[in-house]
Amino acid sequence: MKKVLFALMAVMTVFAVSCEPDDAVEIPTVSFAVQPVNSDGVFTLTLLTTGYNGTGPVTVPVTFSGNAEQGTDYSVSDEAFVIGGATPVTTITLTTLTTAEDMSVTATLSAPDGFQLGQLSSVTMTLSPVRVYASFSTSQMTAMESSTVTIQTYDSNGAMKRMDRDLTIEFEVDEERSTAVLGTNFEFASGTQSVVVGAGELDASFVVKRLEYEEGHNTVVLRIKEGDNLYLGTNARIEITFAGPVYEKLTGTWVMNELVTDLEYFNGVGGVYEGWGFTFDGFPEFNAEDRITFDVENGTYVPAFQSTFSNYFKGEGNMSDNGDYLIRTGMGGAGFSVQLIQMDNINRFFSATDISDDNVALVGVRFITDDSGEELMDMYIIDHTSHSFMPELEDYMMYDTEKPVATTSGCYLNMTFKRAE
Repeated sequence: MKKVLFALMAVMTVFAVSCEPDDAVEIPTVSFAVQPVNSDGVFTLTLLTTGYNGTGPVTVPVTFSGNAEQGTDYSVSDEAFVIGGATPVTTITLTTLTTAEDMSVTATLSAPDGFQLGQLSSVTMTLSPVRVYASFSTSQMTAMESSTVTIQTYDSNGAMKRMDRDLTIEFEVDEERSTAVLGTNFEFASGTQSVVVGAGELDASFVVKRLEYEEGHNTVVLRIKEGDNLYLGTNARIEITFAGPVYEKLTGTWVMNELVTDLEYFNGVGGVYEGWGFTFDGFPEFNAEDRITFDVENGTYVPAFQSTFSNYFKGEGNMSDNGDYLIRTGMGGAGFSVQLIQMDNINRFFSATDISDDNVALVGVRFITDDSGEELMDMYIIDHTSHSFMPELEDYMMYDTEKPVATTSGCYLNMTFKRAE
């Protein structure tokens, strides 16, 4: 009897064990990791996956709905996440395009086969109008025949903003601050007072041309006009001063006032450093006895340099007016025009021993005013290939291929002169 009871209990135990439920199989889930936030018109959707250990690619579709229209009011980088595989997609960016009133977009996940949705399977985003800030690249420019003006676009954080679609920016003449008259003293080359910053671009430019020069009527002040979600940036105005005919004002003797691009400049602001192994032996130095005399009527000049600038200006030569040239300086491409003077009897190798076969160079000149109000001749040696100081400039391919070849910051030399008493 005991044996029968024992056997019966053993059978019941086996039965009881065999009837235990299998271990629960965890179904992997997909959901959004967090509610996306608006970062200057851009939302980042992040996928969160739990309980999945596979390696093959799994597509998780996302549908977008709401009163905002995709392609018109917003764009998305993808319309599905991809889990695993060679090219997984775990984030999707939604970029606001509209400049209208607030709109909403809802992103909803669909669970692929073998998955279930997690807690945050749908998120709603509010698209607010995107602010664009417009600014002139500089607040002041000096020009002669013409001036190229650039308007740049920025976001609300002050970073340059690349347009996702064409943006028209209008500007106007500030007549109260301008002394020059539109149509009489200047005109816009395009005939319009607007520019279009194209899709994918950061800026756009236009040209202001001088017409009739009149002393006291040579300043143009422009200002950007605000528009729908277009706001004024740092340089909402620009003042353009047209210089008088430079070439005619050259006649006379000029004495060196300052060597602007000295060794300190070239080792710092100029961007050429001793650490690069550049050779500065023979670098031109300031000499208060350096002078040059121009005779515009006869088209001649006579240099009298005590410094190594005599390695460039070899002796008396001929000169002629050659037009304008725009030197690009500073961040953002802001520049100014200099009169281009063609001069012969120039050693373009800027050397005491090597003499260039081509002895015609282009020298840039403009007139400026110092802090005391005295007029200075501002000269730019923009056409040389030095065989003495810093010959490494050629190795670094810093010279241009066409005249004037030394217009790059770090190549050209700049000095100012005062009229001889």
